[in-house]
Amino acid sequence: MSRRFRQSILVIGFGLLAAVLVSSFAPVDARAQTPPSLAGCPLFPHDSVWNTSVETLPVHPDSSSYITNIGATKGLHPDFGSGTWDGGPIGIPFNVVPGSQAKVAISFDYADESDSGPYPIPPNPAIEGGNNSTGDRHILVLDKDNCVLYETWSTYPNPDGTWQAGSGAMFDLRSNTLRPAGWTSSDAAGLPILPGLVRHDEVASGEIRHAIRFTAPKTRKAYVWPARHYASSLTSLTYPPMGQRFRLKATFDVTGFSQEVQVILRAMKTYGIILADNGSAWFISGVPDERWNNDVLVSEFARIKGSDFEAIDESSLMIHPDSGQARQDNTGDAEVPTTPSNLMANAVSSSQINLSWEASTDNTGVEGYIVYRDGTQVATTGNTAYQSTGLTASTAYTYRVAAYDAAGNISQLSSEARATTMAPSDTQHPSVPTWLTAEVLSSSQISLAWKASTDNVGVAGYVVYRNDAQVATVTDRAYTDGGLSPSTSYSYQVTAYDAAGNVSAKSTAVTRTTQPSASTKFSVGDRVQTTGKASVRSKPAGSRLVVGAQPAGARGTVAGGPWYYSGHWLWLINYDTGFDGWTQEDKLKAAQ
Repeated sequence: MSRRFRQSILVIGFGLLAAVLVSSFAPVDARAQTPPSLAGCPLFPHDSVWNTSVETLPVHPDSSSYITNIGATKGLHPDFGSGTWDGGPIGIPFNVVPGSQAKVAISFDYADESDSGPYPIPPNPAIEGGNNSTGDRHILVLDKDNCVLYETWSTYPNPDGTWQAGSGAMFDLRSNTLRPAGWTSSDAAGLPILPGLVRHDEVASGEIRHAIRFTAPKTRKAYVWPARHYASSLTSLTYPPMGQRFRLKATFDVTGFSQEVQVILRAMKTYGIILADNGSAWFISGVPDERWNNDVLVSEFARIKGSDFEAIDESSLMIHPDSGQARQDNTGDAEVPTTPSNLMANAVSSSQINLSWEASTDNTGVEGYIVYRDGTQVATTGNTAYQSTGLTASTAYTYRVAAYDAAGNISQLSSEARATTMAPSDTQHPSVPTWLTAEVLSSSQISLAWKASTDNVGVAGYVVYRNDAQVATVTDRAYTDGGLSPSTSYSYQVTAYDAAGNVSAKSTAVTRTTQPSASTKFSVGDRVQTTGKASVRSKPAGSRLVVGAQPAGARGTVAGGPWYYSGHWLWLINYDTGFDGWTQEDKLKAAQ
């Protein structure tokens, strides 16, 4: 799967062509026939879209842009042949196994869009590029007894006998059921590979009765029925979507080509080619076979240019968006429904826009409606309302709707309705405040400070908790808690909050004890002595030192009187300016 682009965005559409639709279609010239087969199994039913003629379908209005972007002057190239290239077979080989083939465990990188194993991969299977390749490494396995096709991409064996792959898909070849919308397969478009390969036995029989797989360098971020997945970030309508079908022009003269190439070219006129993956321009997929003449294939394919093709609108073939069954005759009812009117779009959240419109009418009855978002079909519904979800916040979207009937006739697109999704809702919590510190200022005040929190939008403020009770809301990174009791222990925590009301977890708790009440026993100049160790918790601003530090047992005077210090700093402070107080265990008395 060359140059594959993956993304977890899932469903982008159910399968009708994303473009302005013509109001009527020419009758579909599709003949019931025996479907192509391999090893006794049909390669899908005869009425599969793969096996349905597209000779008379209308040309897509963006055909010229698609051809130009892929390469109007570039020649076709056979991505298959005989011999080897870079050590591996040229093309995508396949394996045929019986129903009794032992199945092996396999794990997938894209398990959410893969069919879980086990898979009947035989010992030493044929692998695209050979055993030692590092390319797409597709493995295709056909269970001929049950007619089930198993396909994997980027497939590697493990030493224990299990396998690892990028993605994998299973297809019941007797059914027209498509993969879930939005799912890849072993191919970027979510399509099977084997039914679209050119095989030498078909060419030798003189007829290929199915569409052929091909690649293009750049595709659009969209897909059309029967594709189920896109592989691009490009949104311009000039790029073709995955699943886009092209047809060799009816006027192209094939008579000058070898018989083998003529068979391939006639199939390209009748059944067309389907864009299935990103890769080189106009590379046509096929099965390696020693009977191919590489020189003839390469030289004759090169004479066929991109400009010899035209993109077609095959939406009239669709019967149900989740089925590959194609309508084989729509000549009975050619009247199209009326155009849906009064389309309204209303944004209800950052990811959803609701649509509503007035019902269309039709001579046989309206079957349903096709919803387009920014030019790409995103849904079909039987109602006159639709909820467009999974959108990007603060983004403008444009919608149109078309009606269709049971015969596949599709109305003109409605007028546009535009809406812009709401701004994103903020559910992210700020980070927890850190480095919370607390400083005791007095017997009634404790000062707090902390490091700022961070938030995806911005921190609006902080909530301060004392002993688990909220005491303040502040916008700064500091707070002074007042009105406290002396000699009392308090525990503090802080949380941050943003404008959306998201609150962080609480910070680590910090505990502090207020200072005791101020002493009323002493005045500045009093003679004091300690009978034990004396200390003061802090010296507030505005205080003045009366007694300084002295060695233990030293004596001195305060305002002419004696004093005694017993091993600690001893401070006498002007109480009128805010004495912090002695610790409760201090024992002080006035000298007589």
